[in-house]
Amino acid sequence: MRKTFTLISTVATVFAFTNVSFGQTQAPNLRSTSSFAFFTADGAFTVNGSTTVTGDVGTNAGAFTGFPPGTLIGNKRLPGSPEAIQAASDVLAAYNSLSTATCDRTIAAELAGQTITPGVSCQNTASPTTLNGTLTLSGSGIFIIKTNSALVTGTNSNIVLTGGANANNVFFLINGAFTAGTSSALKGTFLVNGAIVLGTGASLLNGRGLSIVGAITLNDNFVARPLAPPDLTPNIILPQANFLASGLNSVKNFTVEIYELGGQPTVSGSVVFTITPPFGYSLVFDGNRTTIDI
Repeated sequence: MRKTFTLISTVATVFAFTNVSFGQTQAPNLRSTSSFAFFTADGAFTVNGSTTVTGDVGTNAGAFTGFPPGTLIGNKRLPGSPEAIQAASDVLAAYNSLSTATCDRTIAAELAGQTITPGVSCQNTASPTTLNGTLTLSGSGIFIIKTNSALVTGTNSNIVLTGGANANNVFFLINGAFTAGTSSALKGTFLVNGAIVLGTGASLLNGRGLSIVGAITLNDNFVARPLAPPDLTPNIILPQANFLASGLNSVKNFTVEIYELGGQPTVSGSVVFTITPPFGYSLVFDGNRTTIDI
């Protein structure tokens, strides 16, 4: 199946070595960890009960116990494997990149009852960060939520997406452990500096749990990582000669044809168009980046 999008971008004058972005907050580059539902660079991995996980799972240092029990639709990446070694490096890089993101606003330590819009939201106190109820994320864009402590969610707590918000664009940076309470229904990618524990019946829908150090424990959970981004490489049509000759100073129309992979739906959403020297195009669909150089 093929879908065609026609994009129109107005480009201002760009000087050498200038990076112009028509977006705001940028999603972190997860690199190889984008295929994982759960991964820890250093810690044991334990699965209890009838957990179902879609996505790769693994650890680069520690015992791995699970699948069975539970069902895994993905790959186990065990310590010392090339995939685990690479993921350990990539999860640290992603964590560090988010840690340097500049805060747009400060949020309360109790997340329930808040409505957060796209951008970088920071909980800066030493108080534990909690979610005892509903957190609403509203708007089309990238959400980065940084906590200066562990995150604990209460029983039946949940994250609700409205106004065009997409779980693929939600990223939590947790400076401590992450504990999801019984029957929590959460969304987004959680990058954690500590242990990850999902209580009985907790779910991560279109989500991931990635730790730079700490054990991962699952208990009768349902987890599905975000679908892989569509392949943007076929049939990219760009007015190369005219665009270069224009000095990047005029309106240009171009078409991107997006193919579905393996029956998975094409990622939908708005487009962010970026120019990076020397004359590279970067197209971002809901935080999934593909670069086309000409």
